[in-house]
Amino acid sequence: MVRMGRQLRRQDTPGMSVSLFSALATIAAHGELAIGELAEAECLPSSAATRAADRLEEEGLVERRRNPSDRRGVNVTITPKGRAVVNEQRRKANAWLAERLAERGEAERVAIAQALDVLEALIGSEENEGTPVARASDVP
Repeated sequence: MVRMGRQLRRQDTPGMSVSLFSALATIAAHGELAIGELAEAECLPSSAATRAADRLEEEGLVERRRNPSDRRGVNVTITPKGRAVVNEQRRKANAWLAERLAERGEAERVAIAQALDVLEALIGSEENEGTPVARASDVP
């Protein structure tokens, strides 16, 4: 699993660290987040989440908005450019994975898909809200 994660991360956007892309993907998945919520979701100190938001904003990938329920707070939301970056990275990673799966026989693909169902159950559906997950029934 660790090696698979590394290979998929190699498909990441050039010039963007894995942690920065992770923050961007988290914002994309949740819509609008307060900096504290981003920090919690990414297991970062607030100062690191603020720096990530600064960098993403400089690149035009997110924008800041005042928190409507807390005038002192600031939320970050993804921009169309940021959404395009996330979608492109996912497309690249999916293409890489599809190529590798196509090299396997049908029995192996079914076994992999069934293992994904078990892993999904172990992880829990809360962490995967809004993220499409492969299921055994998705295997051709």
